[in-house]
Amino acid sequence: MDLPIESDDNGVLRPLAAHVIQEVTVVGDPLRPTSIRFGDYGNFDELVAMNPGERTEMGATGGRFRSDTTGTEATISDSADGPRLVTVGRFGSVVYSLEYLADDIWRARSKDVAFLGGILSFDEDRQGFRFSNYRTWALQFRRCS
Repeated sequence: MDLPIESDDNGVLRPLAAHVIQEVTVVGDPLRPTSIRFGDYGNFDELVAMNPGERTEMGATGGRFRSDTTGTEATISDSADGPRLVTVGRFGSVVYSLEYLADDIWRARSKDVAFLGGILSFDEDRQGFRFSNYRTWALQFRRCS
């Protein structure tokens, strides 16, 4: 989820919703950092910058998937606006645009409601993926066609 942040005098970035994460420190050039350090109540993780290249199509990764846990159908396809994910379940449907982040990892952004986005992490064989967002962690989907 994208959060508004502010920088303190030491360059440490703090989300305005402080209950989510305590601090973020950009290492190196702020416009092209070499890493980002996350501090969450004394637990620190450092993520090193990657350059995964670009992808603008889903190709063979696309298809229909299903989460048996929630009864949700997910269709991943290429569209005129780029890759997209459409989910349909008992509580309605959502259309997401997909943005390539790294091998087998895509960011989903809702076309209608900003906070409904998440991250898709595909299995190595691309027969399934896990969807995670601020409320759902690793909801599993399996290919059904």
